[in-house]
Amino acid sequence: MARALLTDFDALPYRERNLVRFMFCAETARSLYTHWDTHARDIVASLRRDAGRLHSHRAADPGGLPS
Repeated sequence: MARALLTDFDALPYRERNLVRFMFCAETARSLYTHWDTHARDIVASLRRDAGRLHSHRAADPGGLPS
């Protein structure tokens, strides 16, 4: 579905197959999103939220990652 809506992620090098990277590095991303700035803020907020969750899991169990 991403291929039809955004870009052909399979055609990208493996390390570049990432929605966040696409959103901020691909020139075409801004033209695909009507309200790019809103979507960009939402992605950053999600990254911060997830990083906070990972940090709290590591603080509770420094030797392991969340399952």
